[in-house]
Order: sequence, then structure tokens, then C-alpha cells
Amino acid sequence: MLKEMKMRSIKNVLPISLCLIAIGIFGLYFCRIEDDVVGQYVMTGFFGLSCALGVFFPCKAVAGGFQKDLIKKLKAEGGSALKIAEDDYQIAKEICAGVKAGHIYLFSTRNARSQALRLDQIAWAYTYRKETRKKGAVTVTYMVKICMVNQEKEEIDSKDEAMCHLILDYLQQTLPGVFIGYSEGLENLYNNQHNEFMRMRREKEAKAAGNGQ
Repeated sequence: MLKEMKMRSIKNVLPISLCLIAIGIFGLYFCRIEDDVVGQYVMTGFFGLSCALGVFFPCKAVAGGFQKDLIKKLKAEGGSALKIAEDDYQIAKEICAGVKAGHIYLFSTRNARSQALRLDQIAWAYTYRKETRKKGAVTVTYMVKICMVNQEKEEIDSKDEAMCHLILDYLQQTLPGVFIGYSEGLENLYNNQHNEFMRMRREKEAKAAGNGQ
């Protein structure tokens, strides 16, 4: 599991790293500010930092740095959680590119940081749409927000809305107690009346079980 996740991290950071290195090299070789020593130092520092970051990210990925949080989290669960996650990863089925689910965990390698979320600890999930405006151009990005029973929140990057729907459809079909879709009412309950939110989740799960779903 960790070896495959590491390779995914390397693949995910390479494009941005190559861009950073290219920008840095171009700037260092071709950008000059005449008669402004301070400005030249600042520009050199900026492009030098760009090169450094371009080298840093792949090195971190090769060293497994993007899996450290995951390993720490699994070890904190105690026992043989890491071994259980590794075994679950081997039998996990792909939901969409970079996202797969086993019997116990939902795994994501959509970005550099690898994720493993316990399915039985997911309380609520919904699509989040973010718009970024720059120089009149609008960039839209999608992600799935996953809200855990302990009030921790995770995000799974998505290339489009359709991918979000694939993930949410899977959770809806396999986890009848999980709330799917955003509403202000659910957000208020989750953030401010969490005990009531969890009572509703247990009630929803019990009702689904009673209906044989």
C-alpha cells in the first residue's frame, strides 16, 4: 500500500515541480533588472526559491513524506491498524481514478497527500464547488467534503463534478447511515449540535437496516 501510494505521490507532484524548476531556470538566466541591485537580489531569490521547491517536492515524495500523516493517524488507532489498512487496500475496488474503497477504509491518492478514511467513521459527505477568479478568468474546482463522526473534515480532490457523484453514490449505496448532500441545516447541526446530528445519523442507519437496505 505505502509503496504504491508513494509512487502516486511522485507522479502527482512531478508536473508542478517541473513547472517550478522551468520558471526558476528561465528567470535566473533571462530576467535582469538593470541599475537595481536590491530588485535583482529579490528576483534572484524568488526564482531560486522556485527551483528549490521544484526539487523539494519530488524529494519529499520519494522519501515518503506525503504518507507520514497517514502512518501517524493509523498508528494512533492502535493495535494493528496499519496492517489492517494495508490488507484492506489490497482488496479495495476502484470507485474512480485515484479513489478506491475496501471493507474498512476509503483510500484516496488523488493528490500528493495520501488518505485512508474509516468508512464507519464517515458521518456526512457532499460536493464542494470552488470558484477562483484571476484577471477576469474563472477557474472551477470540485472536491468531496467528508465530515467524520469526531468532527474532523477531509477533502478528496476531484477533476469534475461527475467524479464527485461517483464517490457520493458509492457512499450512499454502502453506508446507509451517512448523510449525502449539502444543506445549511445539516451544517448547523454538525458544527453546533453535534450530538443531535449523531442521533439523527444513528436513527437513519437503524431505519435503513430495518428496511433491509
